[in-house]
Amino acid sequence: MKNYKFVILYLMIINLLVPAATVNAARPGRFEPISTADCQSLREIAGKTLGVAFKLEPDAPFTDLRSNEEGRGCTLTATGTGRDFPDLPGELAKKLMNAFKGWTEVTDADVYAGFGSDGGYAAMTREAKLMVIHIGWNPTPEAQAEAEAKCPGEPVSSCGSIKPEQKLYTIEICVAQH
Repeated sequence: MKNYKFVILYLMIINLLVPAATVNAARPGRFEPISTADCQSLREIAGKTLGVAFKLEPDAPFTDLRSNEEGRGCTLTATGTGRDFPDLPGELAKKLMNAFKGWTEVTDADVYAGFGSDGGYAAMTREAKLMVIHIGWNPTPEAQAEAEAKCPGEPVSSCGSIKPEQKLYTIEICVAQH
């Protein structure tokens, strides 16, 4: 009978400690970063495709905008002006998506449905991986002030022509896996 009490006590302690450790470590269903080597390969492809350098962050916050599911992922970021990125955001996204061979465009989600003149989102999948591409630009403070004076209450992108150097682009490619 003595051994029975010891076993029960042991099992109670294990049940208190182990589930918390395994749940926090595994987090089933959450996104995790892809390998650094895979992320570096994607950075090379993106950089070659758009002719700019991408900064690589191998373990960054990640969110699937369809489900709001979160986790960690690899993030590639490039910034520049409209001189660096003369194409519209949607055209830049198409170039990237065509360059990422073996990936399939996500077409079943409104949130990844396309781009306006000032930006938007696209997504691609490959096996258990999800890639989210966000491309957008904001006006320089000077361009914003000019547009507000010329077209009060209107978006900058619809208020006449904005010079390429007045568009501050950010291109972000986030990739994670289940």
